[in-house]
Amino acid sequence: MSHEDLLLTRLAQLRAAGQLARLVVSLPLPSPATCLVLLDARISLPHPEAWLEVFDSQSRSWRAQGAIPKIRGRSKAMLWVIACSSSGSLRDVTRRYSDRWSAVLASRGSLERVWSSIIDRHAEPSFATDDGEGEDAVEDLSMMQQSLAAARADLLDEEALLRHAKRE
Repeated sequence: MSHEDLLLTRLAQLRAAGQLARLVVSLPLPSPATCLVLLDARISLPHPEAWLEVFDSQSRSWRAQGAIPKIRGRSKAMLWVIACSSSGSLRDVTRRYSDRWSAVLASRGSLERVWSSIIDRHAEPSFATDDGEGEDAVEDLSMMQQSLAAARADLLDEEALLRHAKRE
């Protein structure tokens, strides 16, 4: 089994056990200043790094689980880190994994606005049912409750990060 298969299997196990868990991926995209390397066929981008986060209800925050790629200290290379919840919504969690958030924002440059709009477009889960009755409605309610708990966890993380940034 590949690393990705193992992660997805573990993610399914955690969710089946009733734990809030999500997949996190670091996309190895270059900064806007060096994005022309994407056009050079001789240069290949590194493979995306992936790991899991599990919500810790005692500390009321998301915690990385298992082996985390060596990403601390690579704030320039770690420009794009997203987390995907069980509902399919996306969240930019780069700040959590970068040592210097201001350097990340500077490196993102003009793409920050585009990146934020893409993430915002996929931030809210959509719950589509034909008639809103039966098993679909129960499943949607469960997904909404899980999404609400994840959103609360993200908000608590953001508040902690803001407090930390004010201390810097």
